[in-house]
Amino acid sequence: MAYRLKQIQYKDQSYHILLQNENGPCPLLAAANVLLLKKGINLPPKCVGSGVVTIEDLTNLLAEKMLSNNQHSRGNDHHIDEVMKIFPNLQFGMDVNVSHLNDVPF
Repeated sequence: MAYRLKQIQYKDQSYHILLQNENGPCPLLAAANVLLLKKGINLPPKCVGSGVVTIEDLTNLLAEKMLSNNQHSRGNDHHIDEVMKIFPNLQFGMDVNVSHLNDVPF
């Protein structure tokens, strides 16, 4: 799977963002776009040049960001392991059972 790039203007600067494909909602894509707009991650030049980011490129980029952030805060290894396990599923969206929302205290 791969995502096409689109160049946009945001806060008077040019950014590349990832576009959704036919699979619909994608939490991984949303997280990546937020980090791109906040300059928390940078796309590899080969991706920008081709206009495409593969799922492997994207998960590697986000994993590297997570691991580099974890070096500054000890004790999160369990959480990092859990996130790494669910990364592949985040490309497909998440199912939410709305019948259980009544049980959530708001």
